[in-house]
Amino acid sequence: MAYVLKRKKLLLSMTLVLSLLAGCMSSNGNEPNTAVKPKDGEASPVVEANLEKDPYEGVEDTSDMPDWKGKQIKLKFWYAGGNGTGAKVIPTQDVVLPELLRATGVTMDRENSFDNGGQDSYEIKMTKIVATNSYPDVVEGLSRSGFEQLVEKDLLYDLTDLIPKYMPNYWKFINNPAFQLDLKGSKREGKLYSIQVAGWSFINTKLMKKEDFANPLEYKQATGGDVPGRGFVFVRDDILKKIYPQAKSYDELGALMEQKNGNLSKQEYLDVPIKSMADFIQFLREIKKLNLKENGKDVVPFWTHNGSDSWLIGTILSGTLNGYNTHVQMDNNYFTYWDKERQTVDYMFKQPWYKDIMKQWNELVREQIAEPEAIIQTDTQFNEKKDTGQYAMTWGWIEPDRAKLAKAGKTYKYRKVYLDVPPDEKKFVQPYNATGLSPVSFFKNRIKAEDLPQILRFYDIAYTKAGQNLAYYGPRSAGLFKEENGKRTFIDKDIADATSGARPNTVYKDKYGLRNEVWPQYPFTLATDKRTKEAVDIKVTRENWDQHYWYGNVEGLNQVPTEGWFIDNFSDVIPEVKKFWSARAGFENAMKKVYTAQSDEQFEKLYTDMVDYAEQNGLTDETLVKINQVFAERNKEQMANLK
Repeated sequence: MAYVLKRKKLLLSMTLVLSLLAGCMSSNGNEPNTAVKPKDGEASPVVEANLEKDPYEGVEDTSDMPDWKGKQIKLKFWYAGGNGTGAKVIPTQDVVLPELLRATGVTMDRENSFDNGGQDSYEIKMTKIVATNSYPDVVEGLSRSGFEQLVEKDLLYDLTDLIPKYMPNYWKFINNPAFQLDLKGSKREGKLYSIQVAGWSFINTKLMKKEDFANPLEYKQATGGDVPGRGFVFVRDDILKKIYPQAKSYDELGALMEQKNGNLSKQEYLDVPIKSMADFIQFLREIKKLNLKENGKDVVPFWTHNGSDSWLIGTILSGTLNGYNTHVQMDNNYFTYWDKERQTVDYMFKQPWYKDIMKQWNELVREQIAEPEAIIQTDTQFNEKKDTGQYAMTWGWIEPDRAKLAKAGKTYKYRKVYLDVPPDEKKFVQPYNATGLSPVSFFKNRIKAEDLPQILRFYDIAYTKAGQNLAYYGPRSAGLFKEENGKRTFIDKDIADATSGARPNTVYKDKYGLRNEVWPQYPFTLATDKRTKEAVDIKVTRENWDQHYWYGNVEGLNQVPTEGWFIDNFSDVIPEVKKFWSARAGFENAMKKVYTAQSDEQFEKLYTDMVDYAEQNGLTDETLVKINQVFAERNKEQMANLK
């Protein structure tokens, strides 16, 4: 699971966004387009459905629900989290959304829904939406500052009174003590402006009990596994065995996973003895000594950048090797972190120890152990090398394409190597500040107030037994499963294999739209009910083992409940932080230059230039005092957890 906070330079300042928002409450010709038009020859539906009663009470399959007799609504959706991928998987024989439309009268507008397109940040996309008056009906994944801005401009519906009335199942779910921080994130000045949806099954950890499952692996698979206490890199297995002969190749590891059905020991996960950043750098030096060639070119032991910013090297890998992060936990990053010893939020990039980490990477660049060209190359150039075996290793979310390597006749494979560097719990805190829930809000200038109850009922189905069964099995009327003695099993072996991980998920996802993995994903979550036995009846094979090779199966991460301290969390209330975040692109460029230094003297100058840029654009000592004041107020109920 790769949670990545990457944003591009703003095309327009947020001042422009706010000024545009101020004048765009009216639809100005962009009339709400939520009604599904009847087919030719059909009469318009009559609104006669009863919304006062919970339609899901006592229902286990939506096939048992009557046809909706009221208005039909189609929702245009904007996923505002991150940069977006632009990819939209639409199933060829969808059994889910048509059933939702039949039973609730609401569906999602797949053709016109959008994300941030793989290029834009929330700010850029919001600017374009405002400028073109192309608002969606629903927005999901807003940052704290984005959410605050839209609430301030009165663009989002106040749901305070509506949620308990029209979403009783959701209301029961979100009031679980495990989700109080998420519920808090839906509020502003005590009022609710969003609901929290989830596609991340690991929040099941808070809802399930180990004793409900036959063996530990089943429990881990059902809950998504604990956040792992170690990070990893992907290494070419032929190179790995030259330096660590005892290490297993990709295929040998697969055979072991199959033999033990995934139940490996801690020692078997940590079969490569890299226990520090010094060990890791020595590993790189040993690779360099091999003088390997690939496609007539030198094999590159290491790279620092992949055509993007410094997040991969500066937050993920540096964090893994220095105890302030694991692969999936990135709250401590080169902008801000919580210093447990000094009990304060601080700027990481200003710390002497972080400067030393940057210098160690820069020295590898100077020695050409790390590729100098990587800092300035494009992502296209990087990917070409990555998928042709040119790099000895990758990390983070960057995994070489095994299919392309096999097609090119390569016999080696890249395998995951866990680094035996535990989190430094004396100096750092690993926060449990979210469960994977994500906010959904509704635009007042797109959705009619009288349609909200029906739309909220549509979202409420996700938190019911009927909704869970629909998301996982499809409706009974679709005929995809059989039911005997209260147990459901898929009739099609391909679907059964796909849902257990024995086959790629394209059967249930791309074909039928099951498991909440198609565009757009919502309203479903697979995290509100104990998953069925067949959903976690795991059989690990040589074909699917890498899906289950997760260090969290043997050792989790010690996390504490707390608000987050990511720098952008403070943009909404601290002008200096907002100024810096708007100028982030310049800071990222200054940081990348530090890695290019050709001498110690130049390193010092470029590092100083980076710090000066940050201070000139708002990140001063005075700003840090304000950050800590805001953080302490927001986090007052959890501050004791950080000691």
